[in-house]
Amino acid sequence: MPIVLIGLLIALNTGFYTFLSPNLIREAVGKLPYWDLLERPDLEWITVSGQPKLEQGIWVANQKTQAQMPLMLLPNQAYRVKIPIRLEPNGVVEIWFNVQQKHRLQSSHLLKLESKHQRFYLTAWVYNRLGELRILESAEVAAQNAVLELQVNTRYFRVWFAQQWLFTAPLSYLGGILGVGLERASLEEVLVVTDPTPIPSNQPWQLVSPIWQALGGTWRIQNGVLEQIDPRDFDQLLVWQKPLTALRSIEVELSGFGAGVVFAMPKANTSQGGYMVRFSEDGKNLFWGRFGQQGFIGKGNRSINAKAIQKLRLEFRQNQFDLYLNQQRIAQNIIIRQKHGFMALTSSLSSARFLQLRVNQQAIGWSK
Repeated sequence: MPIVLIGLLIALNTGFYTFLSPNLIREAVGKLPYWDLLERPDLEWITVSGQPKLEQGIWVANQKTQAQMPLMLLPNQAYRVKIPIRLEPNGVVEIWFNVQQKHRLQSSHLLKLESKHQRFYLTAWVYNRLGELRILESAEVAAQNAVLELQVNTRYFRVWFAQQWLFTAPLSYLGGILGVGLERASLEEVLVVTDPTPIPSNQPWQLVSPIWQALGGTWRIQNGVLEQIDPRDFDQLLVWQKPLTALRSIEVELSGFGAGVVFAMPKANTSQGGYMVRFSEDGKNLFWGRFGQQGFIGKGNRSINAKAIQKLRLEFRQNQFDLYLNQQRIAQNIIIRQKHGFMALTSSLSSARFLQLRVNQQAIGWSK
């Protein structure tokens, strides 16, 4: 009887393992180096979405297409991926790595390079089994066509673009399948090689002080600079929890389009009733307005020169304020209903870095 029970347990365990384990590509178990020049008439990768097409040895995608390489990396295998990027306006290139299932992209990591308003953003994500994306890192890059390079180890991964190191981030999944996604972009070759070089832990950063509370976004302090790294939504707010009885001035030095300030908020947990001044997503416009019951209502704007770092100053008197950009007054006598309440920093559809903040001529820190 015990032998029969042991046999049943082994059979059940094998069955459950077969049912629950990821459907990996078992025909390929990490044969490196892997070099694909895409010179075949048809792409022999596993299609996940869309229909990849080759034109003279180049995968050209006007519509979104995603495919997995016929290659599975082992959990203890350190490797490096190099992909030359050709990106059109509003184009997207994705590298999916350590994907745990064939024909699916859940339970994986993602590198996403996208072109927005003549600027280029690279973000790293982890994608869980429920299909939820969580951002890990974000950076703005200058080059349009360059080599995107990914180094994967057993605990961390590292990213370069145009031979410039951008960031290091921790891994949630080890081993698995590699994949690529394209939209308004093209791909000519892929190189995957072994790379046992150790990767140091991710760059240290800390959360902001409890006196700041986030209403959306991913906020943190890195090297003394406040960052918001999630580019997925409008009006990501970080609210200072001390209400102001009277505003005289707000000065903020920042880097990142789509960023600005919100002030005179009646409540700390909502922007409704407050006012906003921020840059447009392409950095070529500065606009202002008020949050009503139906959302943001624009009240005015000015065309400006886009710059990597901008200094914004608001000077208040009675129920109006003047607006200065880099010491130049660009608007005056802007009417507001009140100048008391809560204030916040904000960004929209891009990452942003806030270098300095002064309220009523007093410096405001992130970590006190």
